Amino acid sequence: MQQVETMERIMPDLMRTGDKAAQLSLKLHLERYHFACQHLLPGRVLDIACGTGYGTRQLAECSGNACIGVDVSFDAIAYATNRYAHPDIRFICEDVLQFTDAGRFQNIVSLETIEHLQDPAVVVAHLYELLLPGGRLIASAPVTPSVDANPYHVNDFTARSFRALFAKHKLAEVASLVQRQPYSIREIFSKKTGRTSNARKGLVRYYLSNPGKFFLRIRSLLTDGLNNHYLVLVLQKQG
Repeated sequence: MQQVETMERIMPDLMRTGDKAAQLSLKLHLERYHFACQHLLPGRVLDIACGTGYGTRQLAECSGNACIGVDVSFDAIAYATNRYAHPDIRFICEDVLQFTDAGRFQNIVSLETIEHLQDPAVVVAHLYELLLPGGRLIASAPVTPSVDANPYHVNDFTARSFRALFAKHKLAEVASLVQRQPYSIREIFSKKTGRTSNARKGLVRYYLSNPGKFFLRIRSLLTDGLNNHYLVLVLQKQG
């Protein structure tokens, strides 16, 4: 892989031990997968946008279920296949909207995915169709502003707007997890290293061109302080 450590590709083996922000990010990701493991049903698991595969391996080991990890990045899937191979896992390089499976799934896990996609509602509808009746969709997203700082994100969500994505489908909320990630102003404006080196550059210029994002950030600072929040939902398909 050309980019070993970025804001979007976590490789636990190669993460800098002294990078506190990166270590906290990894901790949050592992907590999400652990939470997902606690709510899996017996049956096949789809880990959509699985990245480098460490989470898919965690899902397979904790559940004993057959798992498929899907990601659009050829490099990520190559790394996952080499590093996290497991008898119960098959890794596939495919775009989320192009991926289909005739058997469908009892569990679909999609963590920190939807904020990257141009049309989240279309993706949710597609995942709903891949889910068996009674199956569970476990999804997460940032619910404080992220588009301003992260150039890989195209959607900002609140807890309310994230839940609204699933409201039009017959998906009942079974459980939820809220995570908090503190950050500092120094981290934002200092020269960045490690995973944060790919944070948006020219933030002041970005705010001048996108004043709505600036006011969204100010509102978040007033209500949430110097904290990013993430929401993980467990949703069960009815009927």
